[in-house]
Formats: sequence, C-alpha cells, structure tokens
Amino acid sequence: MAKIFELCPEIKTKEKLAEIFKRINFPSALEIVVQHLGKEPNYYLVFPEKYFKRARFLLNGGFPGIQAKEVDDYALFHHAGETAGAYGEALDNDKFFNLDFKRIDFSKVNEVAESALIQILFNPFKKERRFEIRFLSSAPSLYQAKEILGAIVSAFGEYKIREPQNKKLFINKVNFREP
Repeated sequence: MAKIFELCPEIKTKEKLAEIFKRINFPSALEIVVQHLGKEPNYYLVFPEKYFKRARFLLNGGFPGIQAKEVDDYALFHHAGETAGAYGEALDNDKFFNLDFKRIDFSKVNEVAESALIQILFNPFKKERRFEIRFLSSAPSLYQAKEILGAIVSAFGEYKIREPQNKKLFINKVNFREP
C-alpha cells in the first residue's frame, strides 16, 4: 500500500525537487499528473506505507518552503478510454537533477476525459541510475492518447524513450508504482 502526498504548486522548480530527493533515503516516486478532470499538473510524492512516518517527518518541516498534504489516490484513467504508455532509460543522478520540468507540454490534454502522468521512481539503494521514468496518457481514443503522450515525452528528447512490449503489465506497474 502506498501513501501519497500532494505537493504545493511551487514545487516544480528543479532546485526544490532536487532538494527533496537528496534527503530521501528510501524508495519513493514523484508523479506529475494532469487528472482526467483538470488542465493543470499536480505534483505528488508517493512512498511505501512502511516509510510513512519518515516521509511525513521530512515533508512536514524538513523542507522549508515546501508544503505537502496527505491525499487519497487520484483519478487518472478515462473509464471508457484508451491508454498509451512509454518509459525512458534509467536516469543517472545528474540527468535527473538537470531535468527541466518547465519544458513539459501538457497543452494537448483536454480538461475533460483526458489525462497524463509522468512517474519518476527513485531507489536510493542502487549505486547508479537511481531514477526510472514512465509516461502514461489516457483519452477517449488511442489517437488522442498517443498525441498527448507524444507532447509530454517531447520534453525528454535526450533520453531513449521506448514503448512497453506488454502494455497491460506496464499499466499495472505504473498503477501500483512497482519497479
């Protein structure tokens, strides 16, 4: 079971994100999401339940200027829609800390019935390539889902982006935030 914290909107600067991940010493995920009933991206940190106390301590006072609140899971998928997904090569630490989150283009996501997710998994127990990145979009048609996916992936042009071989397994891993 995962615990989810929504971060204040000002978090999207890479300096603040880097600050969080430099101090977290347990597996976690950063999720940047435009939900299926919205237009603006929301930022979430997700932790396994066993790290909840440590995560709450860090997020409630451990980072000056960063506000976080615990939330339930959010709605991502259009109930009768199609889904497109992709993943990027594992990122070394420097590549992650140099990501420019302001370049991400969510403009293709319509306010109703479409959504997009960028999921960055972090595992501090790995020596190198501690970050893994995944992309997912949902829309009424596969064409629309792929159009959204293409727009958000374009901000990560310097990474090798691949389509998952088993889409159903990939979506399941994203949903359950599994490595």
